[in-house]
Amino acid sequence: MGLSDIKGILDHWAVWREMRENAAKVPDLEARIAALEERLNKAPGQACPSCGALEFRTEKTEPHATLGDLGAKNRHLKCAACGYSEVKLETPK
Repeated sequence: MGLSDIKGILDHWAVWREMRENAAKVPDLEARIAALEERLNKAPGQACPSCGALEFRTEKTEPHATLGDLGAKNRHLKCAACGYSEVKLETPK
């Protein structure tokens, strides 16, 4: 029994075939991970609650009209991808 015979036997084993197929996917997955890491390194915004794009960023921050003297702020956020916007109240800790 030679090496080619052993490979032929292994090719009939479903787990072995699946392992070989998954190993072939590794270079593509590594490239996709690298691309995602590069996008994250560019300091993306938060995920937009409307469209999910990482383009939800603070446009401006201002003191809250009533609670501003206590340190509360209104943070105005807007998504550059879809235009969704909202205002969040931030209170000091």
